[in-house]
Amino acid sequence: MRILVISDTHQQHDNLTLLLDGDSRFDLCIHLGDSETGEEEMAKLLPCPVVMVAGNNDFFGSMPLEKVIILEGYSIFLCHGHFHRVYLGTKWLKLEAKKRNCQVAMYGHTHIPYLEETKDLTILCPGSLSYPRQEDRLPSYLVMEIDEQGKVNYQQCYLQ
Repeated sequence: MRILVISDTHQQHDNLTLLLDGDSRFDLCIHLGDSETGEEEMAKLLPCPVVMVAGNNDFFGSMPLEKVIILEGYSIFLCHGHFHRVYLGTKWLKLEAKKRNCQVAMYGHTHIPYLEETKDLTILCPGSLSYPRQEDRLPSYLVMEIDEQGKVNYQQCYLQ
């Protein structure tokens, strides 16, 4: 299973289109908030099903603020992160993910890519395709792959 993980697109879809023009082999897309469009609009842009949570700029629509999904046996906590104070670190996000018995926690909001893998929990943020804030300011996303044996691999990716 190949999953595209994106966040903070803020109605700017040029980089998403560019990404998909180069690689559209995804089984699922996870959008971690601040799309500023609804699920129906994002579904039109993507070649696969999409799972979304609402961010602090998603004022319209019925997307949940948080969600737990199960993919190939992995329990994954999805949120935008603003209610878990991710600008101050991942401490509160980790506590929430563990409370929900999740092996993976995904967030957005900071626009800065982040990946921390430990034995019990993986925390990740794909950054932003539209308004990156890390030092090099490259638009970013993440690809999560789960192979046939159930082993997961994460690849942080950047548009050049």
